[in-house]
Amino acid sequence: MDDIIDLAYSAAVEPDGWPRAVSSMASRYRAISAGLYVGDLAAGRVELFSLHGIEPCYVKRYVDQYLCDNPWSIDAMQAVGRVRTDTSLDEHHRRPGYYRSTALFNEWMKPQDFIYTLGVNLCVDEHRQTKLFLYRPERAGPYTARDIAHFRRLTRHLITAVKVAGRFAAARREAGELRHVLDQLRFGIVLLSADGRVLEANAFAARLFAHRDGLTVAHGRLTACRRPAGVALRNALRAAIAVRKGLDDAAPEPVYIERASGVQPLSVLALPIPRGRDPFGVRRAAVALVIMDPRAEAPVPIEHLRRRFQLTRSEARLAAALMQGLKLREAADRVGLTYETARGYLKSTFQKTGASRQADLVRLLLSDPQLLMTE
Repeated sequence: MDDIIDLAYSAAVEPDGWPRAVSSMASRYRAISAGLYVGDLAAGRVELFSLHGIEPCYVKRYVDQYLCDNPWSIDAMQAVGRVRTDTSLDEHHRRPGYYRSTALFNEWMKPQDFIYTLGVNLCVDEHRQTKLFLYRPERAGPYTARDIAHFRRLTRHLITAVKVAGRFAAARREAGELRHVLDQLRFGIVLLSADGRVLEANAFAARLFAHRDGLTVAHGRLTACRRPAGVALRNALRAAIAVRKGLDDAAPEPVYIERASGVQPLSVLALPIPRGRDPFGVRRAAVALVIMDPRAEAPVPIEHLRRRFQLTRSEARLAAALMQGLKLREAADRVGLTYETARGYLKSTFQKTGASRQADLVRLLLSDPQLLMTE
């Protein structure tokens, strides 16, 4: 029993473990068929976690004929944790032999030699039910009172394991959705631990690291490919950590990472991530790096930038160039302005946006979702 409980909790974390857990239950209770599945009553379909001992044609027949309409479909039998046996319906209706007179038993159970039943709902919501069943053949004999008592104790753990599995599944789904969004960004995002180890990197950043042109990952740590840039990067990380710890309140300025290829440097902005409780010692992200590559082809939507901050076209074009990681002089050259004219436009942009520094302006622009995504 302890081994089955261990397997169930392991499966809650790693869903591939459910078949082994269910198979162990089948062996323990001498069942020739066992399964764990979610029945979606609204959609009329099932999602299988583990199933053995039933031919596909019988699975289809059950879904088509009995999933939503069978003698067990009464509230008293569908409560979470209510253990059902082949005599439960007889006892409920106070009619000995009732269950064995039903179409479900005679047309679906009996032809497969599923004579004795242990079943339970482990989770129930408005439309979905997570069900576990164990079917014994005639030759194995009925489940004993001892079997049923053990199964009831096991059920308490299985209910908890299914709840944990649901939370992990939701977390994985949300993480996948977030990963998809991050991979659409027009710039790199890298999450670092307090000791500088890379925890996550989106697709844009991963491509930069793979080319080893400016930044890369060595032994799990983010590193600059050229020594002077490495010093600047470490200083930016230390400054961000100091802000995170409350030792400083001045957000770090962007740093520029020179590249061996000689093209325009990468712009890196280190953003401290607020500290949170970490009771189990799990490594948490301490700093988020925003990496801009001026060569990136995805254009910033100028018209949206103009409407969002009431900028002139020239101010918006300059702000877009700065957002892509260019220094002011480089941004001026890109949009066809003199350096002095660009300084004047930047000053008026500060007034319209409320920013006081170029770094603040870039952070503000990065807060607008419509300016972040590739087209």
